[in-house]
Amino acid sequence: MITSDFDVQFRKLEQLGVTFERLLKHFNSSRICSISHADIFNALYLSLDHKMQFEWPGDLWDVDLDFEQAVLLLKDFDFNILHNTVETPDDWIPDNLLIKRKAKVKHQGQIWVIHKYDEDPFPSSPHAHNIDNGIKLDLSNGKCYRIRAYVHTITQKQLKQIRKKAEQVFSGELPVLRLV
Repeated sequence: MITSDFDVQFRKLEQLGVTFERLLKHFNSSRICSISHADIFNALYLSLDHKMQFEWPGDLWDVDLDFEQAVLLLKDFDFNILHNTVETPDDWIPDNLLIKRKAKVKHQGQIWVIHKYDEDPFPSSPHAHNIDNGIKLDLSNGKCYRIRAYVHTITQKQLKQIRKKAEQVFSGELPVLRLV
């Protein structure tokens, strides 16, 4: 039987989902405070980010990590830090020092992450990732893909709204609009 890249990726994501469920049960049984799926994800991301040099949180899905490895990695992680945030004013760091290579665009309840230097230029460069759903959005035409399989096209109006918000960070750097 021939296995497609999609099947391999799907099985990998399924296995990672099972690992996350086991981690959730493991860490919730040994802690007073409740830990969520997002806490597990963020803890793994923070624990591996420096070593793996992630470009964005979605890169965590590409890591081969089994349950035992993840437990060892997170055994001393302080999950409380995930709920304590510090916000600083925008003007603390001059605008000309900030590298604007990532943007989060919230549109109609969905959060899209746009990464200027994504290693994979498919389906456009740059393109948007919907991390919660594993969808990539072609910013030139509104077509949506899961892995490399076409799944849907958003409306022209929605695409223009997302692009308008993205232009605030990536002025003049979005792909040419090719509406069909």
